[in-house]
Amino acid sequence: MVETLKLYGILVSNQGLEDEISKLKTQMQTLQPGSTEYEYDQLQLAREEEELAIREQNPNLDPMTEDGSQALDRIADRDPKLQLIEFLIKALINANPNECTSWGIPMADSQYTKTFEVT
Repeated sequence: MVETLKLYGILVSNQGLEDEISKLKTQMQTLQPGSTEYEYDQLQLAREEEELAIREQNPNLDPMTEDGSQALDRIADRDPKLQLIEFLIKALINANPNECTSWGIPMADSQYTKTFEVT
């Protein structure tokens, strides 16, 4: 018997992204400046702020719809600043494979997210 698995995506509202940024800034206050985890969080913060800026520059694209979210992702994928941040995040992870498993950012509260089934 073969069981069909379903894949779900998560849509995060602008308010949810702002919530993540706030939580990340709070988390960073507990970290040692200059540490690799602090550097990782700084890069994540820069990434989230750039994503929010892209959303604000494209108010006609609703991040809470699958189509709007995908369109915003395509814009973000072409953004040179985001490409550099992603490159730096990957380089930091690759340079610290044992440490990076405990790094992470707070996720948006479920009141700011919506899930959908990927078809």
